[in-house]
Amino acid sequence: MGDLYLQYMLRVIEEEGMVLNGQLRQLSKLIAEAAVKGKWEPLADELGKLCQQYSSLRNNDEPNEQAFLRGVLCQNDYYDVWPELELGEGYCDILLVPKNTPNNPAHYSYLIELKHMGARAKTPDAKIREACSQLRQYIADAHLDNSPLLAQTTLIPLYLVFRNHRLIAKGKCPI
Repeated sequence: MGDLYLQYMLRVIEEEGMVLNGQLRQLSKLIAEAAVKGKWEPLADELGKLCQQYSSLRNNDEPNEQAFLRGVLCQNDYYDVWPELELGEGYCDILLVPKNTPNNPAHYSYLIELKHMGARAKTPDAKIREACSQLRQYIADAHLDNSPLLAQTTLIPLYLVFRNHRLIAKGKCPI
């Protein structure tokens, strides 16, 4: 499914005359750093930049931002990208699970909750609290505890808050 997202994204970019200018290579490096070293902040910043730059081609709401980010994230050597649909209702927007490949060096997995702020909201505080509350529920779920791929890594719960395709808040939820 991830390849379909990427193919769609690349087709839209090509039709609009945009060029990724090596951004996918940079993204791959940042995904590697997040997987092996747990350095998620540069990856979150780059995802925010890509979303701002390219996702304005789509509607300005959480489902479209989620689809765009899944398409971008699926192109990596470390993770399978499990969206909410594959995990079931009530699960996080994106779960990065280490690929079941020999010698995968990923030491970290990520639960990512996306939030979209409306134009009237003054600060992202309410969305951050909502995202962290949801992430705490997901981490407590037995399905995650029973995953052998996740058991081999440190699971990091992250939130990304967007407004008008701009990443305005990111963070690791305290659990």
